[in-house]
Amino acid sequence: MPTAVSFAARYPEFSNTDSDLVGAVLAEAALSVDPLIYGFKADAAVSALAAHLLWTGEAGTSLRMAADGDTSPDAQRSRYWGEFTRLRRECTVGFMVL
Repeated sequence: MPTAVSFAARYPEFSNTDSDLVGAVLAEAALSVDPLIYGFKADAAVSALAAHLLWTGEAGTSLRMAADGDTSPDAQRSRYWGEFTRLRRECTVGFMVL
C-alpha cells in the first residue's frame, strides 16, 4: 500500500494535506482495490482512488477552489477518478463490486 510520502510525491497537489488524513484515505481506498486482481498496478489504483476521495471530500474544497473556483465535489470532473477507472479497466474483466 502506498504511504503518505509516496502519495504526496505522486500527487504533489496534496502535499499540504494532513498526513493522518492521507493515511486514512489511503487505507479506505485500499479496501476497494484487491492486490490479487490489480497486481503491480494496485498501488497506483489505491493512490488514484485516494486522490479522488480527497478531491471530492470536504477537505478538497480549497483545492478545487484554487484549481478552478468551483467548490462542488463533481465526480465527473475528477481526473483522479478517470485515472482509477482506466486502471480498473486494464486490470479487471469488466465487472466489479466496490
